[in-house]
Amino acid sequence: MTRDQIIYQRRLRVLAHAAESGNVSETCRIFGVSRTRFYEWQDVAERYGLEALMPKARRRPQLPNATPTHVVEVLLTLAVLQPTLGCRQLADRLADRGFALSKTTCTSSSSITA
Repeated sequence: MTRDQIIYQRRLRVLAHAAESGNVSETCRIFGVSRTRFYEWQDVAERYGLEALMPKARRRPQLPNATPTHVVEVLLTLAVLQPTLGCRQLADRLADRGFALSKTTCTSSSSITA
């Protein structure tokens, strides 16, 4: 079961429990959900059906100042192939390949392999 399916099933249980008990406040207390969120889910379910309660697929944002993915791949490959290199040496090797990267960026990226 995926994370999205777990979230979807939980939302269905919250709505079902509120329908059974007839007490929204009690249901929200039991499930730890705000009444505002409950009414949002209820409104979405009434307008678009229960399938609309499934979380939406979202892509990971690409931050404008993030290190490009292809540079990170080269850095990680270098760090795995030569694990004894430090951050300064990694940055110098990347500079030889035409990538301008600070030494602190190399430190944080190469620590992923450890």
